[in-house]
Amino acid sequence: MTLRGYRKNLVVIKNPDGKIIDEAFFLLKDGACADEGDIVREANMIIERSKEFGAIKNARQHFALPEFFIGAALAAIVALAVFFAAGIFI
Repeated sequence: MTLRGYRKNLVVIKNPDGKIIDEAFFLLKDGACADEGDIVREANMIIERSKEFGAIKNARQHFALPEFFIGAALAAIVALAVFFAAGIFI
């Protein structure tokens, strides 16, 4: 990770070789005096604490084929019920 730059109290950390996170934005407290190492350590601490509390979850949901077919079957049943109620399939 590299520290991209300061803008008042905004710090942008770019991670060009990251597989999940491309950029991170941090707002520094007013009057905070920190160097690049302090900010990176603080960012790592935030990530670790977020894992402990379950705030970071698997961002990519796996496609579940059985759930897809169950949903398609239920949609077809509802569509048929609507068609029969409307008198389309008599």
